[in-house]
Amino acid sequence: MVLPSFARHLDWIFGPRGISSLEVVAFGDFAHGRNGWALHNLFVCRQPGKRYRVFDARDKINRYEWIDTAHKYKSFLESCPIGPLVDSLEDRTLKWWRF
Repeated sequence: MVLPSFARHLDWIFGPRGISSLEVVAFGDFAHGRNGWALHNLFVCRQPGKRYRVFDARDKINRYEWIDTAHKYKSFLESCPIGPLVDSLEDRTLKWWRF
């Protein structure tokens, strides 16, 4: 589900020498709820007995396992857009601005 290089990073993060206070790693665009938290969004959550578990936000069957953590950090996740949010008209052409 994740690339080997990303999995190695996650192994370190959730491993014995990693960041013990970190509960979740989120990957995707959660800004302003515009994707409904479903399009290409992943949550990697610390898992007791294992290092971590990867959840796809489109996974409604296992939603109960990651949704509380997602809601806990909802404000932070929505404040970090990866794409344009504000448009500007210049020379009658729509151009996107990134902040």
